[in-house]
Amino acid sequence: MNRNWAVLGLLLIALLIFGCMAAQGNVNNPQSSEGNQNPAPVKTYQCPDGSIVTNLSSCQPHCPASCSDNNPCTRDYCDSSTNFGCKHDSLNGPQTGCSGNCSDGVCMCSIQESHLTGWNVTWKTYANGQLGSIIGYANFPATFDYKWDSGDEIYNHYKQYIGFSASATINVPTSENVSFNIASDDGSRLYVDGTLIIDNWHDQYVTPATSEVHLIAGKHTLTLEYYQKDLSAEVAFSTLNSEVLSWTETIGKPC
Repeated sequence: MNRNWAVLGLLLIALLIFGCMAAQGNVNNPQSSEGNQNPAPVKTYQCPDGSIVTNLSSCQPHCPASCSDNNPCTRDYCDSSTNFGCKHDSLNGPQTGCSGNCSDGVCMCSIQESHLTGWNVTWKTYANGQLGSIIGYANFPATFDYKWDSGDEIYNHYKQYIGFSASATINVPTSENVSFNIASDDGSRLYVDGTLIIDNWHDQYVTPATSEVHLIAGKHTLTLEYYQKDLSAEVAFSTLNSEVLSWTETIGKPC
């Protein structure tokens, strides 16, 4: 009887030891108790070049697939010197894809542009021999002869004590003597590049005046001043050298 109890005690001790070992195994390997549990997901990263890695340190610097800016007047490139970013250097002169010539990265084409002299006129009040405040603006053709009878409106309801300052550009094709003619009632004076060449700045009936000036080839600025005090009025401008009033020049514009 005592022997049977001893055997039974040994069996109970063995079962306890086996149970503890099985529990310990489940703690160390929890999936052993759930064979269908999914593994933990692996974290990934996308590099600047689009590649997928599991560690950011694995990303290697790469240039974009293309650095083209569709401009024939730039050199497009990428390398380690640009820190793997695109760079666009401006080009000059003839380049494939530019129908003209490149200039600082811009494709420029030569265009013929025609010009015709015209006067930009600033109308002003007049008093005591001086032009005063601005009363309006107008444009005159290259040559003109305007006349007003006594009592006529000259500009903006003004019939007397009014004048203007006007400027125009001429182009002399070759160095030559150029003749300028003005006439006025009352006063007028004409400047070429800031130099006074005709001075009729006084009250008078219509009086013509002419001056011939030697001008070098190129553009020059004319300035005409005029005033009307009272009674009838007239102002005129012309030149015998009509070639200076219109010209064509070649200019560069983006293609």
